[in-house]
Amino acid sequence: MAKKPRLSLDFDGTLVTETWPEIGDWLPGAEKALKTLAKHYEIVIFTLRVAPVLQDEKTVHRDAQKQVEAIKAKLASIGLGDIEVWQRPYKPPCVAFVDDRNVEFRGNWPRIVRRLTMGDISRG
Repeated sequence: MAKKPRLSLDFDGTLVTETWPEIGDWLPGAEKALKTLAKHYEIVIFTLRVAPVLQDEKTVHRDAQKQVEAIKAKLASIGLGDIEVWQRPYKPPCVAFVDDRNVEFRGNWPRIVRRLTMGDISRG
C-alpha cells in the first residue's frame, strides 16, 4: 500500500473554537472533514499550542505536553486518536497546510504585499 500524502491542519480557529488555554468545541463540519481527510491523507496537527518556542504573553506559561494530551483526547473522542500532533521545531513537510490565518502564496509577491498593506486580508 502506498504511503498517503501528509496534510497539515491548524487546530484553534480551524478545527475547534479558539478558547485558549482550554480546548474549544468542534467547529461546524470539522469532525466530518477530519474523518474524510484521514481516509486520503496522513493528517498532522500543526499548532502553536505545542510549538517549542514562546509565541507571546499568552503562551509563555503553557504546558506543551498537557496541550498535546488534550488535543489527542479531543481527536480520540471522534475515533482519530492516532493523528499526530506535530512537535518538532520545524514545519511538517506536507502537500498543504489548512489554517484560518493563511495568506496563500502563488508566486505573486506584489499581490501578497498589496493584500497585506491595503487591508485586504479578510478571513473567510
